[in-house]
Amino acid sequence: KDISDLEAIQATFLAHLLGQRTSVSHAAIRRETGTPPIEQTIIKMKLKYWHHLYNSPRVSWVGAAYHECIGTNHKNTWKSSYVKEIQEIKDKIGMYKPMYNKSKFKPMLNKSKFKRL
Repeated sequence: KDISDLEAIQATFLAHLLGQRTSVSHAAIRRETGTPPIEQTIIKMKLKYWHHLYNSPRVSWVGAAYHECIGTNHKNTWKSSYVKEIQEIKDKIGMYKPMYNKSKFKPMLNKSKFKRL
């Protein structure tokens, strides 16, 4: 609900900025201004952060913490809302391979995939 409220506020602001009525389609306003939906921006930032964690070397604090929490097999996988949320996002956009087995997931982690997000 909070994100939809933010979307409405953003659309109202952009409509005023363009000199349009506030009843104009939000999609039309976003297309005219080139502004992506807030939810899309949030998802993009979450995936980029996960990508940063996933590719951090194990010798760094970030990489060591990530690999300690996520584990390399199903038994040691950290049961957290973060892991579940990232997996749901990946399922939604078509990244179906597991996030805890780097060798199986590697083909989907090319930089061009994340630049297009």
